Amino acid sequence: MIIFLKISIESTVGIMATRNPYAINPNNDNRVILSPEIRSRFRIVSIVKPEIDQIFRIKCFEHNFKNPNNTAEKLSLLYETIRLYL
Repeated sequence: MIIFLKISIESTVGIMATRNPYAINPNNDNRVILSPEIRSRFRIVSIVKPEIDQIFRIKCFEHNFKNPNNTAEKLSLLYETIRLYL
């Protein structure tokens, strides 16, 4: 059953619905592989978890901290601790 709802969207927001045509789903025998013509219009995007330690280290070097490696470690630990509590 399909439900249609009106959704107000800001002009600065983009919505993209995707489907992995190569995903293996053993529970779905009615899988349809997208045609090459349709697949050629999209590009494959990989998303990886950012290395927070490296980002903090670079930012500390960028802002000329006296001990950037130590400061980056502390910031990383603080970030991870806060992330766990939120």
